[in-house]
Amino acid sequence: MEDKNRELKSQNGALEKELKTCRLEMQRVKEENIELKNGFKDKEILVKDKISALLGKLEEVEAEIA
Repeated sequence: MEDKNRELKSQNGALEKELKTCRLEMQRVKEENIELKNGFKDKEILVKDKISALLGKLEEVEAEIA
């Protein structure tokens, strides 16, 4: 009975270490995901700014033609 108890404690310790590793990995992935989302938002803003600038130039050119 004591041997089985020690074996189960050992397995429990190994599982707790694995759980801790998984939680750390999950946290790292969450942080990486947040960074990617923020990077996407920054790029989206840059694209919108470029589109606005191009639309402004288009209006200028159309005004010159007219």
